[in-house]
Amino acid sequence: MTIEIKLYLLELSGDKYYVGQTDDPEFRFSEHLSGKRARWTRFHKPLRILLTRTITVDSPAKAMLHENWMTLQFMEKFELERIRHTEIGALAPDFSIQDTASQLVPLHNYKGKYVLLDFWASWCPPCRADNPNVLKLYKDSSIQGAKNTLTI
Repeated sequence: MTIEIKLYLLELSGDKYYVGQTDDPEFRFSEHLSGKRARWTRFHKPLRILLTRTITVDSPAKAMLHENWMTLQFMEKFELERIRHTEIGALAPDFSIQDTASQLVPLHNYKGKYVLLDFWASWCPPCRADNPNVLKLYKDSSIQGAKNTLTI
């Protein structure tokens, strides 16, 4: 069995980007514009489709792998350039993430406090394998002031 899907890259307001998959990128774009799709595109207005790529895969899992690969590729191209030269102990570039109540929380809210930043993905085996180490670090009594943990 083969499945043909289209991966798409959206440019969003606020210098953000979104990668998704569909059989009809134009229709999906209109859904993003109307607020019927991903939470990310509700917070950052879709501006335009930058790229579409048609791929053929043999399972939905492989389609997700391709989407994840494309996401990483464009994270590196558009986002990581600003972060790449950050040294350990240096100030991190400011960004915002959603909390559990879907409210945007900017990193600058924690200025002057210790913050443990953990960048991971549920589909990433090395990331998940590292989760116990992050929990151990969080529970470490020697860093009691660093109870502000942002997992991304």
